[in-house]
Amino acid sequence: MKKLQNGFTLIELMIVVAIIGILAAVAIPAYQDYIVKAKLSKVVSTLDPVKTALALYYQEIGSFPTPAPADIVTATGTNASGNPTTVGTFWNSLGFSVFPSIPAEVASMGVHSLGGANIALILEIQNVKANTINGARIAVSPNTMANAALTSTGANTVIPAGNASSSLTVLESISGASAFTWNYGCSTLGGVLLTGQVDPVLKNFFKNGATPLVCR
Repeated sequence: MKKLQNGFTLIELMIVVAIIGILAAVAIPAYQDYIVKAKLSKVVSTLDPVKTALALYYQEIGSFPTPAPADIVTATGTNASGNPTTVGTFWNSLGFSVFPSIPAEVASMGVHSLGGANIALILEIQNVKANTINGARIAVSPNTMANAALTSTGANTVIPAGNASSSLTVLESISGASAFTWNYGCSTLGGVLLTGQVDPVLKNFFKNGATPLVCR
């Protein structure tokens, strides 16, 4: 006579459900952080060709080209990525025949001159993570103090707050492109994001050496 196979007991089912719950509690946040890091990688890829062009320009000329307000790169409009640049403009002088491409995670990329001795690329982040990352502005500059305070002068134009010496602390000497140390600053732009609510993934992604990014 065949022995009937018993089903799972209630306790066994509860144990399985508890294990699945623990795994989900660990895996889901890790997966969400992975998605955020992947999107921030697209932000970094936007900077790579520009940083290379700036380093080569400085190595040849000994200074940086001077940008104008119209040199900001946006997703749409006259200065949309992919549109031709004008001879003599900031981007054209760096060797770009068109405005650099920006992904969906970047709302705009502005440039601010720090008196020829230094320069800052400023990106507004979007479509990454609502409430804790979207709306943050990341400033990238070679050989400067990190964690710059930034202010907005319009819908898309962003410059360091105050003068260059108080906001980004420009280093007086840059020994050459090979010595560039790119540093990151961050601004929540007057409460678009609350300073204490900026996502730690963003802070640790744009580290300055071993120091997490500080958003002001």
